[in-house]
Order: sequence, then C-alpha cells, then structure tokens
Amino acid sequence: MKLKNSSSIISEKDGQSDSKLSVHRNLKQRHLSMIAIGGRYSAFIGVATEITAAAIVVQYWDTSTPIAIYITIFLVTICGINFLGVRWYGEAEFLFSFLKVSTIVGLIVLGIVLDLGGGPDHDRMGFRYWINPGPFAQLDDIAGPTGRFLAFWDMFIQASYAYSGTEVVALAAAEAENPRKTVPKAVKRVFYRILLFYLGGVLVIGLLVSSNDPMLLSAKGEGTGAASPFVIAVKRAGITVLPDIINAIILSSAYSSGNTALYAGSRVLYGLACEGMAPRVFVRCTRAGLPLWALVVTSSGGLLAFLRLNVNASLVFRWLSNISSVTGLCTWFTILLGYIRFYRAMRFQGVDRNTLPYRAPLQPYLSYLGITMISLVLIFNGFTVFIAGHWSSPGFVAAYITIPIYVLSFLYWKMTQKTKWVKIQKMDLKTGLAELEVIDAHYRNIEFIPRTPFEKFWDWRTRRFL
Repeated sequence: MKLKNSSSIISEKDGQSDSKLSVHRNLKQRHLSMIAIGGRYSAFIGVATEITAAAIVVQYWDTSTPIAIYITIFLVTICGINFLGVRWYGEAEFLFSFLKVSTIVGLIVLGIVLDLGGGPDHDRMGFRYWINPGPFAQLDDIAGPTGRFLAFWDMFIQASYAYSGTEVVALAAAEAENPRKTVPKAVKRVFYRILLFYLGGVLVIGLLVSSNDPMLLSAKGEGTGAASPFVIAVKRAGITVLPDIINAIILSSAYSSGNTALYAGSRVLYGLACEGMAPRVFVRCTRAGLPLWALVVTSSGGLLAFLRLNVNASLVFRWLSNISSVTGLCTWFTILLGYIRFYRAMRFQGVDRNTLPYRAPLQPYLSYLGITMISLVLIFNGFTVFIAGHWSSPGFVAAYITIPIYVLSFLYWKMTQKTKWVKIQKMDLKTGLAELEVIDAHYRNIEFIPRTPFEKFWDWRTRRFL
C-alpha cells in the first residue's frame, strides 16, 4: 500500500496529543467495519463470557483435557493480542471477522440449498417447522398464547446478548485514522450486515431445525458445540465433515468476541479516567498509545471464566451472558439518553443536523422507542425465576445485580462530585472540532493506492458491494 502526498503528517501542535496520554489513530475503515461486527458484548464480564463459550465449543472435540488448560490458553492469547497494540488488534479482528462473515454467508446459502432439498438426503423441508411445531414455542409447561408470549419475551435478553457490542464502532472512532469518513461508512455497513447475517441466519435456522428437535434438546444439556443448530442441520442432512468446520468457526467467533470485549472495555475505562470518573492511573498510555493499566484491569475479568471448573459450563455461560446482556442494555440506555439530550441541544443552539457526517433516521422517535423497550426488558428479564417451581438464586442475581450497581454508581458520582445536569443551552458542542478539521485536511491529501493482490481485491470489494 502507498499513499500519495504522505509526507504531510499531523504533529502535536496540529492537534495530535502526547503519546503518553493519548491512544493513537491507527485503525483503518476496514478495521472499524469488522470490529463492530465482531464486537457484541459488554466489557469486563464479556471477556469471561466469551472464554467460557470457547471452552464449551472445544469440548465438542475434547472432553478429557482439563478445561482449565483451554481457558488459560484463550485468556493469555487474547490478552497478548491486545497488549501488542491497536494495530495488531485491528488486523487480528479484521481477519477473524472476515472469516466469520464468509462463513455465515456460506451457511445461509447452504441452509437455503438444504431447505429446498439439495442435501444428500434430498429432503425438501420448506416451511415445515413453521407449521409444526410452529414458529413460537411455549415456555416450559405454560400452554396457550400466554406460554408462547412468555417464551417470546424470554428471548429478548438472549437477543440483546447477540446484538450487544455493535456500539463499539463509536469507541473505535477515537483511534480511527479518519473518523469523519470511516465511522459513518462503518455504521451503515454494520446495520445492513446485521439485517443479512443475524436475521438471515435466524431465518435459515428456523427453516432447518425444529424447536423440539431431539438432537437440539439433548445436546443442550451437554454443554458442548453439538448444540449449534447449524451443526444439527448438517448432521441431519448427512454431511459428515462440515460440523467440525462449523464448530471451528464458532470457536474463532467466541475468541474474537472476547478479543473485542477486552479492547472495548479498556477503552471505556481509559475514557472514564480522562473524564475524571476513574483513577488517573488508567489515563497513562505507552509510547505506542496503549492504555496499559486499563487493559490490565479489564483483562482480569477473564478470570471469572474459571468458575467453569466447579459449575456446569452451559450454566456459567448463561449467568455470565445474562449479566453481560443487562450491562449492554444499561449502556444502550445511557447512549440513547445522551443522544436525546444532544439532539435537543443541537436544536436549541441552532446546529443543523445536515452538517453532521452521519445522521440516524427517524430521530428522536427511535431513541424514545429504544429507551422504552430497554426499560421493559431490564425490568422483566428475570421473570422466569418468579414462576412457581422455577426459583433460582444465581439466576435472580444474574438477572438483576447489574441494575443496582449501575444506579448506585451514578448516584455515588453525583453525590460525591456534586455535579449537576448540564442544561442544553450550555452544552459544549464545539470542543474537539478543531482536531477533526486538522485530520480532515490531512486525509484529503491522501489517496489510498492498492498495490498487493489482497489490497486490490479488498478495494474492489469495498467499492462494489459495501
């Protein structure tokens, strides 16, 4: 890769901060797009959640080796990638996510072929499972519309777990090479990729595997990768080698998500320290712009994965994923609330939204809808423990422990720091614009020229399809 007019650089006086107190802008647009797909889970708990998930998948092949060995390997290597610096992280996440994107596209196509009878068994399924047992299962022994609605509602917390972390694209903006150009593109692409990969994948799974499939129900209790619906589907079709390949991709996906959780969590902690909301020690960066102590503390959350040694893996995963999901929902709630106030401040101060590099549609109405739905899910996400005969103390704690921690942390800060709500007419909407103007001017003089075959392929793919 070569850059035209690349002799132009951004110096400290032009807007670049001291390397010891600032992360560096080394992420490219392709990194941002892929990081946002791979990034799904909340930070501190997310590292342990994904390591636990990876350990579950490994047991598909090996149940004899002590699981502590695999947990240690995953934790050490994930930390290693992040401690090597943001460029290594970006490249690793790009490769992982490229693999995941290619795989999910292949699985969706394969699923459609199998559904239409193109598999070795030539079984044309169509929408068979949408008729019997139907698209909505019931919750345990609660029959009728009530049971189906409760089962549907119970899935919201798991769905939020799957979507959590897409906001990491905004966190990566602080280290993007050209944030005004790369971040809007990445956000738009993530939205359409979620529609295709998440919803498309769920649709195909619903066509291929029944909710009451015996293989699904029995594998669920084993706590291994055998519970994957895609694995069950290809096994049913008589394809022998593909289940191992699918599980290998699932393993890399869990590993990648843990990688992203560590990256996102360390940057959030760094940002809090910069704002004076966390100890100043977390502001310190290496010469390469790495928030060292923020990484150390965030990576320690991965030690929670060793809970697996004394408790069933799938149960630990459910606890951690629930806590991670609720944390993610609280994060979304805060983001939406902050955006609504930002939106109102822009209107009051006469700032035209059309001047922004990216404008979310149907605002602020979608933000109000999001806050309403998030509030309902947070309140009722642990309702199953209150059903007669279903009480679980760990389940209750996993469902609700995050909410009081979240609220008490907010109240503690307000009381100790004696801060007040900033009125919309006094909100600062200009700080940081000067640096962005310098960055814009710098990158307007730079033209990316692909040289290697891979760079030429990626440039062609980006221009044509993304």
